[in-house]
Amino acid sequence: MGYKKYLWHLDIPEEENLLEAHYIHSLIDLAGRRIGKRYIKILDIPCGIGRHHKYLREYGFDVYGVDAEEELIQDCLERYNAYKDHYNVMDMRSLPYNNEFDVILNWYTSFGYFTNEENKIVLQNFYKALTKKGILIIDYPSYWSPMINASIHGDKYIELTELKETEKHRFQYKARLYKISNNYNKLTEVDELKMTITIYPPENLKNILIETGFKILYTFWSRSFRQISPEKLSLYNTMRSGIRRIVWLAYKP
Repeated sequence: MGYKKYLWHLDIPEEENLLEAHYIHSLIDLAGRRIGKRYIKILDIPCGIGRHHKYLREYGFDVYGVDAEEELIQDCLERYNAYKDHYNVMDMRSLPYNNEFDVILNWYTSFGYFTNEENKIVLQNFYKALTKKGILIIDYPSYWSPMINASIHGDKYIELTELKETEKHRFQYKARLYKISNNYNKLTEVDELKMTITIYPPENLKNILIETGFKILYTFWSRSFRQISPEKLSLYNTMRSGIRRIVWLAYKP
């Protein structure tokens, strides 16, 4: 049995997946109305278990998924048997696509996994993969803080997570998943996840996007339609205003 969906926190209630898909659809519709283009073909990267794909397809989108975790792509292939040619195991740093997708969806803190140079290459690959006037959607924290946390996944698993800041804005993330037995009297470790991730301050991410060639359409506060004014796109202002997440909507001119 695979455990990666728990460690990546993808075991989310289906109602939440539906609501997020509706929000994503609304973002795409908003961008299309402003730019004057109809968007059909989506690349979800990294796609995880494709938790939004059923609903996005019901909206009429042609959805593809890429992830570096083979286990998660296998889950997608089992879930969406009719779309087997739509899923691939790939690294974001080496995408083969060129002018193929109308939308790239980078959801749920899915950027910043590599070195600064490699993270820039990821955005360059996204840019190349998009068609003219194609859009990039990034759902990303405005800041993180060191923490230790315990999460319960249903009644079968418990996860212990530790987040350490090793350099400025760079964090070491470590999560261990334990199986629960004997009414919580016994915990058996079944899997772990370790990674390093950079949480770029809003002003830094904005500059990287612009340097890559993107134009910023909108920045929204915490998966809402409450816009963040350009002067508040800084770490200081987002922390002061309590803005913990930003949804970025950018396009390829």
